[in-house]
Amino acid sequence: HSPASRALAAATGAPVLGFGPHPPADAAHEACAGSPADPSLRRRAPQGDQWAVEGSDAAPAAEEPADLAFIPDGLLAHGDVLAGDGWTLECLHTPGHISNHLCFALPEERAVFTGDHVMGWSSTIIPPPDGNLGDYLRSLELLIARGDRDEVYWPTHGPAITAPNRYARALLAHRHRRTDQILACLADGPTSIPELVARMYTTTPETLRPAAALSVLAHIIHLTEQGHVTFAPAAHNRTRRYSLT
Repeated sequence: HSPASRALAAATGAPVLGFGPHPPADAAHEACAGSPADPSLRRRAPQGDQWAVEGSDAAPAAEEPADLAFIPDGLLAHGDVLAGDGWTLECLHTPGHISNHLCFALPEERAVFTGDHVMGWSSTIIPPPDGNLGDYLRSLELLIARGDRDEVYWPTHGPAITAPNRYARALLAHRHRRTDQILACLADGPTSIPELVARMYTTTPETLRPAAALSVLAHIIHLTEQGHVTFAPAAHNRTRRYSLT
């Protein structure tokens, strides 16, 4: 994660390279739902009694906030190649978990360092507003399109993934199933994110439900962008309810 980059740079003398800083908060809000004032887009998730107040400032964060102060020493773009003695790294811009996420392909070993985009122990959290489900799906498709060029993924979290293309396809299918599940719930009538989480994550421990709420919110934003879901403005400290268009 980028907050550690400065300590590593100080210890090694190496420059910090990255895709670039995160977009301004207002731009991220607008990109997600076209409404910077939408309280459900704050980078927090409801928990416990706070579930009745989606996006409340009192709600604890379920994921570390984006490192909005991150500015690399040098910029990397999708397709850039870094090379050394016997190795090359190809930069793959894979937004979704966060907007400036990069994976790195190591062709000499037919490997990809997937960071938080593809993890070995669970699906990735997509925390709006900087996280975006549409971007995440396209980034998965980018990895899938690499076909048999990759034999292993090395994620930041979890073990090595030795059937990478099949694994990425399974993650993509999982997200589409979640979308279908949300649409089925909304077909029963207007519903809030806490209610969706309670219906969809019946076996999930309470401690993990804030993370689940973030993922559901990301799906709701994506469906709103596609015109499948709408919502009415919510009064202050009232839970927003979503419905099919």
